[in-house]
Amino acid sequence: MPPDSIVRLGISHCPEGRMLFSEMPVYKNLELGAYVRKKDRRLVKRLREEVYELFPILKERRRQTAGTLSGGEQQMLAMGRALMSGPQLLMLDEPSLGLAPIVLMDIMNALTRIRQSGTSILLVEQNAAESLRIGRSRICP
Repeated sequence: MPPDSIVRLGISHCPEGRMLFSEMPVYKNLELGAYVRKKDRRLVKRLREEVYELFPILKERRRQTAGTLSGGEQQMLAMGRALMSGPQLLMLDEPSLGLAPIVLMDIMNALTRIRQSGTSILLVEQNAAESLRIGRSRICP
C-alpha cells in the first residue's frame, strides 16, 4: 500500500533515527505529519495543541529549525509528527536511542500518556524495563 493509504487507515510510524526535515522549523515538521488530515483545519489545530501539551518545549521552539534541536527535542518532534495524523496505532522504533536518562524518562512518560489516551502503541525498544513499565501502566480515569 502507498504510505498515505496506511496513514489514512490510522497507522503512524516514528522511525529510528528520527528522519526529520532538519532545515525546516518545528511547526512545519508537525504540519507534514498532518498531511493526510490537511483539509480538516480544526482537527489539525487540535492535534497540534495536543502535541504541544505533550511536549511543551516544541511549542517554545516552534519556529526553530529542527536540525538545531537537541537529540531529545528531535525525538519529541519525531513523535509529535507521527501523532499529527491522529493515529489509532503508533509504531515507534527505538525512541530512547542515544538519549540522556532525564530525557528518556520524559519520552517514556509521554508514551504512557499516549497509551492512556487510547492510542495503541507498537514499541521496538532496547530498554526492556521501561517498555514493560509502559505496558503495565494503568489507565487513570
